Amino acid sequence: MFEIIAIAAVVLDLFKPFEGHDTAEFTMPSQGGATCASWLMDGPANLMAKLTQIFMNLDDRIGKAF
Repeated sequence: MFEIIAIAAVVLDLFKPFEGHDTAEFTMPSQGGATCASWLMDGPANLMAKLTQIFMNLDDRIGKAF
């Protein structure tokens, strides 16, 4: 038996408030009669991004939109 998994990747070029070049990956495996969607964002973090992550919870700020 085979399971169908859909995967899509998007390159994100961000310019404000800080420049960043990341990749977002969306994975959508079928589970029974439904589809479970999850996503992952990955990219390098420069010094400013690392300092920002210390003082701000980016999941709270950005995660609400997703």
